[in-house]
This record gives sequence, structure tokens and C-alpha cells, in this order.
Amino acid sequence: MAEKFLDEDADRAFLRIVVWRSNGKMLDRIYALLPVEQGGTLLGWRLQYANATHDIELTPFGPRCDCPDWDWRTGSTGVACKHVQALGLVGII
Repeated sequence: MAEKFLDEDADRAFLRIVVWRSNGKMLDRIYALLPVEQGGTLLGWRLQYANATHDIELTPFGPRCDCPDWDWRTGSTGVACKHVQALGLVGII
């Protein structure tokens, strides 16, 4: 599950990602959602959570995340990581 919401007072967007791990435990995190821009061009998105930051780059071949799960998932299963999937579910990418 993914959900995007705005904090009107802080003028910031957030992304909530809920997943169930293979051990049956639920992971529920809220990330600050920040655009990565250069010269007015959107290059990707930055997701910040506590002590973790993940950058999703928008490439001509599709989005690419810098999280460790991205390399494992795309290499072994061909499925994107939860960060890229969540951005797609809420219609950002």
C-alpha cells in the first residue's frame, strides 16, 4: 500500500509505504518526498526516513532507485523495489 499526503503547514509532501515482509511482519514507514531538480528539470525524487535516504532517478529507461533492494530485486526477479513501486502506485511516476 502507498499513500501520498501533504502537510499544508510545512508545505511538504510525504509518502507512506506499507509492506508485509516474508517473515509476516508489517513495515509501515512515512518518507518525506522531495523532488530532485536541476535548472527547473525534474531529475527524480528523494525519499527521507529517519536515518535513511533513497534517491530515485528518472532515466530514459525508467526509474532507478539507489536502495540495496533495487539491485537484488531487479537482478533476481525483475520487479522494482518498494520505493519505485510506491511512487508508481500514487501516480508520481
